[in-house]
Amino acid sequence: MNRLGIVSLTALGIAATASAQSWAKVTTKTTPSARTSVVSVYNPFRQRTLLYGGRNKTLGLQETWTWNGKVWTQLKPKNSPAGKWAHNMALDWDRRKVVLFGGREGTKETNDTWEWDGINWTENKTKTLPAKRRAQSMAYDKKRKVTVMFGGAGFPFQLGDTWEYNGKDWTQIKTNPNSTP
Repeated sequence: MNRLGIVSLTALGIAATASAQSWAKVTTKTTPSARTSVVSVYNPFRQRTLLYGGRNKTLGLQETWTWNGKVWTQLKPKNSPAGKWAHNMALDWDRRKVVLFGGREGTKETNDTWEWDGINWTENKTKTLPAKRRAQSMAYDKKRKVTVMFGGAGFPFQLGDTWEYNGKDWTQIKTNPNSTP
């Protein structure tokens, strides 16, 4: 496995590894079913890519998979979010957990927060909740030790808000839409 990690092309029903120069198709005995609106996160501490949910023709899938660079393994954790699609996840480097927020369950947006510790999913019922949303962006800010979430689509509008999650609660961050980085 290289430092670029693993990319999942499950919508096409294949797995591939990325290198600086080329892609190579990897054939495995087990693989997640074809799906769209799926999210995966590479966890260097566990040397695995975590894949959760996604959507087949009609449903959000309640599946947790890992990829170690050679084999897909479907996990059966004791606890799990409902079948989700169009959610997002980010790796909290300091707590070594994957944070999952929102997405869709069926046709409704959600605003629940889940954490994956490598064995099980745990819902964090935070005091403050961002609006229900799907298709938002998330990344971990190592310097400030928070997961940052921006935007997404909520019913009936696009969202342009910014939130930070510190492992305990969400805080809305006021931003200046006219500023440039």
